[in-house]
Amino acid sequence: MKYIISECQNINSQRYGHEYESESLSQAKRFASKAQCFYGTVLKIEDEGGNLVAYKQDGKWINA
Repeated sequence: MKYIISECQNINSQRYGHEYESESLSQAKRFASKAQCFYGTVLKIEDEGGNLVAYKQDGKWINA
């Protein structure tokens, strides 16, 4: 499945993401956590349709 991963200032921010193809959401979460560049940002994972699947805020993943 293809996921779109983006790193934003807060959950309501919009930003272009990078496509990542993985077998599961857990694998996409691990990849996003390793690729995070800045401290205090929010990682968002969306599906191909642009629907929010999960986000990481304050070090915890929350499924949408």
